[in-house]
Amino acid sequence: MRWSNAPIHGQSGVRAKLARCSVDVARNGDGGSDGVQEPGPHSRAPIPGPLPGPLVPGPLLARLQEQLAEGSEALLPSEAQWEYACRAGTVTPFNLGEQISPEQVNYDGNHPYAGGAKGEYRQRTVAAVRSLPPNRWRLYEMHGNVCEWCADGLREYEELPAGAVLADPRGPTALASRALRGGAWLNDAKFVRSAARDAAPRGYRYGFIGFRLALRS
Repeated sequence: MRWSNAPIHGQSGVRAKLARCSVDVARNGDGGSDGVQEPGPHSRAPIPGPLPGPLVPGPLLARLQEQLAEGSEALLPSEAQWEYACRAGTVTPFNLGEQISPEQVNYDGNHPYAGGAKGEYRQRTVAAVRSLPPNRWRLYEMHGNVCEWCADGLREYEELPAGAVLADPRGPTALASRALRGGAWLNDAKFVRSAARDAAPRGYRYGFIGFRLALRS
């Protein structure tokens, strides 16, 4: 896994609603309670792939399908869609401002961002969903807690003319790796920024990786 930075993404051309909370797959993959993960970095997680089958197996898939309105489609967001939703109109390093604290975001508080104060290191996911402050669009834990799979791989960013905006930019999907965004509870603060990006092979399976579904109708 190698972290890099992304430019600020404008509004995507695809209409999709992201779930307010991510799914911590280590427990949900075998039918546990929504949004709660067993602690520890070595829990096994499903691989990402075409939704809903390969990524969300078993009891969790059945529960998700039951909750979908007729005519809706559940899928992973693209990397650009994920960042647009994470930022919620902000241009600061985090959607909560220039700085964060462990009271706001679940990350390794021993390694704060840009001279910030040190704080708690939980060494696990938060015990309950919606236990930390959301962004202005009411999306929870977009920073930290678990890294979130995206539908596409990392793409190269191109220079655009002034004022130009790409409509729903997408990364490659033929690659074996997929983008990961948001950072996790074991990461330093700089790796949970809105712009921080990473990728991992489709078979990369650890409990600090989860996903957040996008619903499209």
